[in-house]
Amino acid sequence: MIARTLLSHWNVTHLLRRLYPWVEREQDRVRIRVTFQDLFRAVFDCSHLPSECFLTPYEIAAQAGEEAVQAEAVLASMERIVNDLPLRPIRHLDHVSATSLTCLKRALFLAKNYDLGEATVLLLGDHDLTSLALAQVAPGIAITVVDSDERILDYINVVAAQYGWTIRTLFADLRIALPRSVEASCNLVFTDPPYTPEGMRLFLARGLEGLKPTSSARLLFCYGFSERHPRLGLKVQSVLYDLRLVTEAILPHFNRYRGAEAIASSAALYVCRPTRRSLPAAQALKVDPRIYTQGKSAEETTMMALPQGARSPYTSVVAVNLFPYYHAYLVCVLLLSAAKQLVIVAADHAADSLFNANKDDPLRTFIDSSYQVVARERGNARQPGAVLLQRRGPQDADAVKPLLRFLVDHP
Repeated sequence: MIARTLLSHWNVTHLLRRLYPWVEREQDRVRIRVTFQDLFRAVFDCSHLPSECFLTPYEIAAQAGEEAVQAEAVLASMERIVNDLPLRPIRHLDHVSATSLTCLKRALFLAKNYDLGEATVLLLGDHDLTSLALAQVAPGIAITVVDSDERILDYINVVAAQYGWTIRTLFADLRIALPRSVEASCNLVFTDPPYTPEGMRLFLARGLEGLKPTSSARLLFCYGFSERHPRLGLKVQSVLYDLRLVTEAILPHFNRYRGAEAIASSAALYVCRPTRRSLPAAQALKVDPRIYTQGKSAEETTMMALPQGARSPYTSVVAVNLFPYYHAYLVCVLLLSAAKQLVIVAADHAADSLFNANKDDPLRTFIDSSYQVVARERGNARQPGAVLLQRRGPQDADAVKPLLRFLVDHP
């Protein structure tokens, strides 16, 4: 039994001790008493479980690959969904797309390895659209996708509505926070994060914040590195140690990508189990915004230090580029900013609607609680516009009342 179930000797003997009134021993064998066999069949109905349910993760991963090829209908569906995605990858978000077959393999691996009947699966970032494969392989399960790319979220919503799949999508920049409604709410977390130590650290920490505090909670993620640079793999394993995560399995070359030739267009799948020290380690994380391999938030980017005696820029003028995004970021910026003047750069139509918004508009009410909209600069079809916000002084303390009313009316 130990060899078949992969449970420890203690767990097996403890279970048999609990079942003693219903089981009997014959030398080294244990069996259910004849008079209770029908009762056990009714209570523990295993007819829906495949005979391969006791395979190792490596065997299940291999089988998932074979089944993904054989699941022609689902694979064809995923290829259509991926090919119809009308979006270009965003370079500074490290977007490299996994193949449709990989998305299906991931879904089959989760469905084969875990009981998803009443589980909630959280995907942190889903540029690959793995959530749409999972919705087909395990229909009816609760799936939540958190991403900073609103285009991806919109596309997932459109496809899910078209096919009647239930997928909850939430916008968030994980460098700021995980949405509160997701905290400690999920059984499984899956992520294919930026392949930098800080990117891995941030995404895994947020994943830990999203997991329920149960022994069955698991965190799965993808990571690849060149065979010429094992030190990169060592850095990631150091992150796992810092977060007090136990690695249960590493499945090499499980994920395949269109591009990413520097890592042989492939990445391993890591299966990790949290310990009781994992969540405190995640909550103590100091976020470094340089989590990507390219662009302005790349890990090599130099962060400018303020000269000694200089004031923080958050007390004077701050310019924030929200182009091409707007509403989701704007609320976060307003909540976090202490700047005297705030320059919001946004798509021209968004800047125009912000500047000319009716004072009864909820968003304008929210802005007016802390700032006055004082000026704007028009853009054009290719360039965003800008709006200047001036922080209200102590004499405008009564302006905080609309903020409270806004928070009450829009919980």
